[in-house]
Amino acid sequence: MEIRDYNGTGEWSRDQIEQRYRAYCAQYGISARDLAPREHQEGPIRWVYPIMDRVIDGAKEGDLACVQLCLELIQQDQGFPFGMVLKSQAARALRRCVGLLADGQKKLIRQRVITMLSRGYTPREFGEYAKLAKRIGMEENIVELSAIDRSQPYVERFCRYLESEKGLA
Repeated sequence: MEIRDYNGTGEWSRDQIEQRYRAYCAQYGISARDLAPREHQEGPIRWVYPIMDRVIDGAKEGDLACVQLCLELIQQDQGFPFGMVLKSQAARALRRCVGLLADGQKKLIRQRVITMLSRGYTPREFGEYAKLAKRIGMEENIVELSAIDRSQPYVERFCRYLESEKGLA
């Protein structure tokens, strides 16, 4: 049987994610959920989809350990199978549970957005990061935001979006 496993390697392998998830569950004093990845089989081929799909589902439901893993995912520049989709979905899930985020977590999100804009790095998932940052508010980073080089069109566009009235309120 041929197995096509779309889980990452190293820090983002299935085993490493499950291990960090269990540690966060213990830290937050919550029960662990089943993070078994979705699988599909047709004939001699079995596909194993990313475990992060289940983590994102958990974040949508307010699982604090899953929220922490989603926060870690959006901090990554490295690519993975389905990386753009997973990172976009993780940012969307975080946007749904902004009330659960600690101040330090919000600060990490703001800093990630500022860093990416400063580098001129606006991949497709950045739109979701910007919406998340706008939801939590960028008022603490207005000085850094105004100092960013806006010579690239997408950087200018996202800076204007984040500075708009609702982004700073």
